[in-house]
Amino acid sequence: MLSAEGGQRSTLAWRALVYQNRFKDERWVRFSASASQQERDTDETHTGARVIVSWRPPVSALPGFALEGGVDTERQRNTSLRFNTTERARVTQTRDQHWTFDVDGAFVQAVLRPLPTLKLVPGWRVDRIGGQFENRLAGVSYGVNDYGLIQQPKFSVVWSPVDAISAYANWGRSFQVGVGAASYKIPPRTSDLKASINDGTELGVKFQLGRAIDGRVVVWRQTATDEVYRDLNNPSGDSTNIGATRRRG
Repeated sequence: MLSAEGGQRSTLAWRALVYQNRFKDERWVRFSASASQQERDTDETHTGARVIVSWRPPVSALPGFALEGGVDTERQRNTSLRFNTTERARVTQTRDQHWTFDVDGAFVQAVLRPLPTLKLVPGWRVDRIGGQFENRLAGVSYGVNDYGLIQQPKFSVVWSPVDAISAYANWGRSFQVGVGAASYKIPPRTSDLKASINDGTELGVKFQLGRAIDGRVVVWRQTATDEVYRDLNNPSGDSTNIGATRRRG
């Protein structure tokens, strides 16, 4: 992971991040005494970059005003291999999957203080997903589901009447897509799997009693459209949209 930051002036600052994560897993499994042993290998490389720019111009009507925006990208190069084995010696190959999964996004948000005790943070993010899935055992490849531009607005309010107490409210939207093969339009499925759009609301109070005690009381709710559900025991690892869900706590 590499990071850098700087600023040309007191009102303008930037920071950048470049990272890479590598995950490798090799294991042998047997699910019953009558079943054959299997070797399962996973190799994933995730490389990403992010640039964020912050602008804090002096605005007499809005002290503490700030505008922040950025772009980021992540490139995944993943492999999933499986073999039937005897005492960890490979006999036949049952899976040879290779796929790319790319996410490109941009966001902007503002920090507004119309009152010394009140902070408003509106924001907006857009993501686009691309990639390709290749089944080398069958010699075929498939494109990623067409999720389109995924819009994610958000809005936060924080009211701090005194230093020790803050009441806040958050509303925002996020998304979920299929994992692995489920992100691609692989037959027999002929339609694009939709992205699950999650709307969340949170209301809470943060407090601090002296230096030793602090805490918060929160209620939250999340509703999702087209929830993505992974089909258990599906040999290709596919998923389906099961409809709307609701969570609260």
